[in-house]
Amino acid sequence: MKKMTHFLVVLILAAGAGTVNAVPINVNGLEWLQPVDFVNLSWNDISPVCDPTSGACTGLLNGVDVTGYTWADVDDMNGLFNHYLGAEDTMGPGPDRFRTFDIIAADTFFADGWEHQNLDTFFKDLFGWTRSSFDSALCTGLCGGLAGLQNVVFDPPGFRNPDLIFTDASRLKNRPQSNIGAWLYRDEPEQPPQIPIPATLPLLGLGLAALGYNRRKHKLPN
Repeated sequence: MKKMTHFLVVLILAAGAGTVNAVPINVNGLEWLQPVDFVNLSWNDISPVCDPTSGACTGLLNGVDVTGYTWADVDDMNGLFNHYLGAEDTMGPGPDRFRTFDIIAADTFFADGWEHQNLDTFFKDLFGWTRSSFDSALCTGLCGGLAGLQNVVFDPPGFRNPDLIFTDASRLKNRPQSNIGAWLYRDEPEQPPQIPIPATLPLLGLGLAALGYNRRKHKLPN
């Protein structure tokens, strides 16, 4: 029986090991899911779950329940990256080709816990579909149009162009890619009020003392 119980515990732990998702990131009152949880989905795969007009999401994406989240548009993403860029060089409004992340901003970005895909030995990239899109006259009817994309590229210092952010619309809506996820956010959930444990201990002790006194009183002879 013990062997069977041990086997079941190991089996449950092994099954759960593949379902761990990246930890959400809280920025300026918003909770962001990480793009790495939604790779291998095209813009067209995401749009039935997350409305391209309102951004409202209902259902599962890559096994993650995104109900209550919003699919970010380009301006949402500009706001996120402007948090890290600061006031000197900001993104938007609307799409930009790229902006440069200074080293401090880049360090702060990943220090917050954002996870990236290692595409090769040189680049660290974090891609995600936004819901912003447009249909190019060249592609309409042929390749499904183009969709908005935010691309954080961190090259090693001294190599090519280090620490760039791209806001682009050059990816085909109908083509999933293993290094592209999606940018989703919601209002940061309210945390339940925490009762200070030290303050409850004296009350507990007082209650136990009163209970003991009451029991002792009833046992005393008249």
